[in-house]
Amino acid sequence: MVAFRKLKVFKEALTALLFDVLGLAAGGLAVAFSNLILLKPWSLMLYPMTLSVRGAVNGVFASRLGTNLHLGLIKPQLRKNTVYYHALTSSSLTLSFILSLIIGLIVFAINKAVYNIKFNEAFFILSICIVTQGLTTITVEPITALLGFFSFKKGVDPDIIVYPVSSTIADILVTGFYIFSLTLGFKLGFFGKLILNFIALAYTFLTLLILLKFKEEAIYL
Repeated sequence: MVAFRKLKVFKEALTALLFDVLGLAAGGLAVAFSNLILLKPWSLMLYPMTLSVRGAVNGVFASRLGTNLHLGLIKPQLRKNTVYYHALTSSSLTLSFILSLIIGLIVFAINKAVYNIKFNEAFFILSICIVTQGLTTITVEPITALLGFFSFKKGVDPDIIVYPVSSTIADILVTGFYIFSLTLGFKLGFFGKLILNFIALAYTFLTLLILLKFKEEAIYL
């Protein structure tokens, strides 16, 4: 019985790790649009930090999802789920916003000190951060949740398979959305920046609504 359990864990872990090969797609996408990512020193600096933040937030979400599925605090379904699930997803959205502000301000401060960029670029950098993280979080969370629900229903341990698979998907998506944000900001002129700012403000407003709704929940953040 113990040997069977070990073999099962090995197969699940191997499957999850083999999926990481697809992470090369994120690198290929970054190379394909390297002229855009390299357009400013801060745009290059921001890319790896954006990947790291997305990985950290998604890692917390995936691990807590798996634990709560095992404990029965979350149902393996998207619709009509428990307050624990909604508080967890809301925490992920809020953390993404907070960390977007932090990395945006760090990148601006470094580039202000080294390259003496203008203060108004701080809002541009923050908008890029918020839009990239916001769009990625809204997209990746349901994918991660569905992967966790599916594996749990099939008898596969979500604690083993969900994070490696979802992190690879997140790397691809965050790269794509980062390129999308830079394209809006650098290539589409006033209209592009207007869309960028609108998305950033919409995500900011969504975060505030979430904070007001879940601030009393113990599991929130």
